[in-house]
Order: sequence, then C-alpha cells, then structure tokens
Amino acid sequence: MPKLVASIDIATALTGVEKVPPMVEAEISAEAYSRTNFDLWKNVAHVVVSDEAQKKAAHDIMGTQITDAAKELARMENSQIKTIAEAATAVAGTDWGTQTNNPFDDIGAMMDVIEGNGFPVDFIAADPLVWLDFFSNAFTRGTVQGVQMP
Repeated sequence: MPKLVASIDIATALTGVEKVPPMVEAEISAEAYSRTNFDLWKNVAHVVVSDEAQKKAAHDIMGTQITDAAKELARMENSQIKTIAEAATAVAGTDWGTQTNNPFDDIGAMMDVIEGNGFPVDFIAADPLVWLDFFSNAFTRGTVQGVQMP
C-alpha cells in the first residue's frame, strides 16, 4: 500500500432466482458495493551498512541484512495476524484431545465469528498437534479424512 489508509470495496451477496418457469426471464439482481476505509500501520526493519564496511567485507553484508530484514518483516506480520486471529474467537484454546469437546462445535463457532465479520471461511489451518487431536477425537474419528498437500 503506498499510503497508510486503505480502501476496500465490499460486495453485497448476489442473489439468484429459484424455480424460474420456462420462457420467463429471471429478475436481475446485481451486487452493490460499499467502500470501507481503514488505517494501516507500518512495520519497519532498517538496513544500514556503511560504505567502508561493505568495501572491507569478504561477503555481501548488505544482501544478508536485506534478507534478514525481509524475514523480520514476515515475522512481525505473522505475529500480528496471530494476535488478531486469537482475539477473534472465544473457542481458542479448547482441547480436542480430552474427547469431551466436539471439534465441529468449536469450528462452527469460529466460522460464525469470522464470517460474521465479512470474511468467507474456505480453509482451516492448524498446527500438526492440533490436527492429531482432531483426527483422534471421539466426535470426529471415522468421519473425516486428511489430505496432505504437495
């Protein structure tokens, strides 16, 4: 983003027409859009190397610092995403390994919160240990199959 203010257009849900009779044109329903503005923050990782240090170095210290800065920016962004995701739900931290908690109830509650904020839920990502608890849970055992991504 070139500025610290972002504007995103959010579309209303498109509605279709059911059971349209033969030779009748369905009513046209177009999406409407509303603009949402929000402030952004900056994540910064400074890279500074003196000319003297670069000229005396046996390797590319500027390139190394740029690579390290990129990793640090990614770490900060992931940390911020984690903080927001954990604050978005009241079911975070539920232990599926106890066999008394139904993961489907927890996942449904999480989906309601996320979709209620206007974001479609089309995948689930979790730590491998969480998936182990999920697949071994009494409520899910035998009802789901894991797929390993390439």
